[in-house]
Amino acid sequence: MNIRYDVDKINTIISNFANITGLSIAFLDTDFNFITTYAYNEPEFCSKIQQCEQGRHFCYHSDMDMLKKCRKTKRFVSHVCHAGIIDSVMPIIKDKIVSGYIILGRIRPSESIEDIYTNISWLEADKEELQKCYLKVAYFSQNQIESIYNLLTNILFDSAIKIIFEGALKSAVDYIDQNITENLSISTLCKVSHTSKNTLYKIFRETFDCTINEYITSIRVNKAKYLLETTSKTIQEIGELVGAEDPAHFCRLFKKNVGLSPNSYRKDVRS
Repeated sequence: MNIRYDVDKINTIISNFANITGLSIAFLDTDFNFITTYAYNEPEFCSKIQQCEQGRHFCYHSDMDMLKKCRKTKRFVSHVCHAGIIDSVMPIIKDKIVSGYIILGRIRPSESIEDIYTNISWLEADKEELQKCYLKVAYFSQNQIESIYNLLTNILFDSAIKIIFEGALKSAVDYIDQNITENLSISTLCKVSHTSKNTLYKIFRETFDCTINEYITSIRVNKAKYLLETTSKTIQEIGELVGAEDPAHFCRLFKKNVGLSPNSYRKDVRS
């Protein structure tokens, strides 16, 4: 299995998003190598923190701790760093595989520097000047940060990342993608991949950490999420397009995996 990145497309997404939001954003591969990073109007507050070696040391280890936690949990991780700034790491999950990470940062969680000033007392800077710099840092609520995560991971990067499968797994995955509207059976997947059930079960478990049926469900749910986000199709139409023709069954399936009904998810995303 190989992961291919469209670097030009990722660079365009990153730079445009940073320009619009004023946030710092970086894209890393699965080994934590930076593919691209962009900061529009780098906050003066952060520049002051990183002027000294101690500040750069804290920032580096803060990011690495988040990345390691994100890799372990495969979930969005956000915290307030030593300098009182919110940083977040987001896993980019494509076809149930973590295919990269986004670091989103330079977000101010409060109106005052008082709560975190003692943590940066080692920084030789005027407190009043630091306060002014701190208040210039962008402010976003936790809900806004999570919405940014959904936008980036579910829409923007989907076409910029391609996972290349090989052998029996490629045959099975390609068949699922091309026939997601059908009633997919394990026996059919074994035939098209020319392998046994036990072998196919093992390959899916080792690659995706789930069963074949769980993988199929995830593909259906992710496609449904995309259609809910980007089209005005009815719930019934979307259910049919993802292989769940019974609207009631589709709604139950979607809510079980997402935590929201299809209608609620669409309203939440568009709000």
